[in-house]
Amino acid sequence: MASYDGSSWSRFTTIPHHGSVQGLSCASSSFCAAVDLGGDVIAFDGRHWRKHRVDGSELVEIDCPSSKFCVALDGRGRAIIWDGDQWSRPTAVSSDHRTFAALDCFAATFCEAVTVSPTVHHAPTPADSYTYNGHRWRGNGTAPRHTTSISCPAAGFCVAVGGVNAATFDGHAWSSPTVVSDDSPLQSVICASADFCLAGTYYYWSGTYVLNGTTWSRTADPPVEITGVLAGACFGTGKCIVASRSGTVATYDAGAWKSQGLIDSAPRFITSIECPTESFCLAENWQSEQLELHADRWSPPKPVNTLPGLEISCPTETFCSGVAGDSAYTWDGKTWSDPVTLGTDSTFDQISCPTTTYCLAGGEFGAGLALYDGSSWKSVSTPVDDPRWIALSCGRPGHCLVSFNTATFEYTDGIWRDRTRMSPNSSVACAGESFCIAVNRHGRSSSVDHGKWRAAGHVSVADYPRVTCTSSTFCLATGGAGRLSTWNGSEWSAHLTVGDISLGDASCYSPRRCVAVWDTFFSIGGISDAMTTTAPHRARKGARPTLVVRLRDPSTGRAVRRENVELFARRSPSTSFHHIAQAKTNARGRAAVRMRVRRTMTYEWVYAGGRHHSAASSAPFVVRVARRVRN
Repeated sequence: MASYDGSSWSRFTTIPHHGSVQGLSCASSSFCAAVDLGGDVIAFDGRHWRKHRVDGSELVEIDCPSSKFCVALDGRGRAIIWDGDQWSRPTAVSSDHRTFAALDCFAATFCEAVTVSPTVHHAPTPADSYTYNGHRWRGNGTAPRHTTSISCPAAGFCVAVGGVNAATFDGHAWSSPTVVSDDSPLQSVICASADFCLAGTYYYWSGTYVLNGTTWSRTADPPVEITGVLAGACFGTGKCIVASRSGTVATYDAGAWKSQGLIDSAPRFITSIECPTESFCLAENWQSEQLELHADRWSPPKPVNTLPGLEISCPTETFCSGVAGDSAYTWDGKTWSDPVTLGTDSTFDQISCPTTTYCLAGGEFGAGLALYDGSSWKSVSTPVDDPRWIALSCGRPGHCLVSFNTATFEYTDGIWRDRTRMSPNSSVACAGESFCIAVNRHGRSSSVDHGKWRAAGHVSVADYPRVTCTSSTFCLATGGAGRLSTWNGSEWSAHLTVGDISLGDASCYSPRRCVAVWDTFFSIGGISDAMTTTAPHRARKGARPTLVVRLRDPSTGRAVRRENVELFARRSPSTSFHHIAQAKTNARGRAAVRMRVRRTMTYEWVYAGGRHHSAASSAPFVVRVARRVRN
């Protein structure tokens, strides 16, 4: 991160984060706080950063109007509050545990938080709004959909932007949205008062806009190097300091823009900037480095124990391996190792680790391959000359699928097997002992299970789909135009559209838990009333109770017949769900599995969807071990 004292920016220094830093807030030059996905709050006293471990899950937003009061929000719709001495326990804010998109606090007696906008029946719905009055949170009904930023310059007054619209909050309800930008979504809003706000778009050529208390108008174009206004601050003098994601900074004063150039001699992807006064700003980049501003100049960066942007694979909670450039790193659950040079001329940006003692890494450009055996890396010879455009995935140690620019191969126990009938593929995914699926740029897919390849049909999610699998009966493909498609073991579903965007890679740890990413996060699946379950709350150790699920179509109420459903289980909330059984629904939509009880477990049923029915999942349910079961 970096800070500004009114004249220049300091060197970059690194904050001690645990997971990606998600939010930053400064009350003064001697008090700032940041939150990360590891559930930590990291406080800054003007010189040093210090971790605060709090009782919460991953933290996504924070705001500190003073050093004696902060609010942090986690990914489960809960808030924790800092009173100057300690952090409170999490308090539920969002009734449906929906995560938050924006937060701003004017004082310890007024905060406003807005949730993300979920997609229901292929259409986005309004967000929810909540106000904190110093004692408790209360709901304010709906807020503008797609809210990305909120600013509250006074108690009882806020401005929010999202999409091409802006809206105001009067302390009781949100106004109807007003169209501000004609051609680009608004990224941020910063207000000095109810009579002066500055809103920026994602792209510089779409301009910036000011609110004069009643109407919005477009400003003079910002400097060309301001590639979209990320964040900053506006003051009562009418001056604003803003930063773009590319690492450039500019000031807006009296209707005119002035560029301050790059923070550093090289562009830095800035993720957050906070300016509590005109003479102090703190900025953070994507590597969780800090920078301070001095004399209108950014000094050179000074990274400390930083990691580059890693492509990682984590088979367990206490082991991850990541690659970037020509180096590899490992994580032991607490810290990252020093880099290990992989000893090739390749640039590595893909890795797959089915276990802690087996990883295969490769890269898209000038790509070689490297293999990790639990203690060291070694180079792996490739079966093609001049290999490029690698896509790879390993379902188990010794079994991987690798697609080069010219052909696709299986890599099994050190032996390459040419799959000449398969064209080069843009994405491959493996799950379990013997299952892989490959999709080419046009959506044509093939699957292998226990060594037998077969055509798997067409994936209708536009060109260059990306695919991920949790088992042989569930895969998710993402692509252009916001399209998704699921694989149920025999066919791909009709595509589902979640928004007019291009979705990038997705990640799933069960069919009920997938996230696809581009400019926005989309949660795929979720609890559905299409599935109802029957199971005992308690069972004696060693008993074999029957776990029953009934699947129906919510739109018609009819049973979904002869479809595969999956049973997943986990030991505790800190562990992931894993696949344990499969069953097929009968003519009444009923499926059942008998499970031997060895320990208390949480279960959930999942339906991956089909050509005529959407994916669904049950609410989690617990079967506890009891010494005695009452009759």
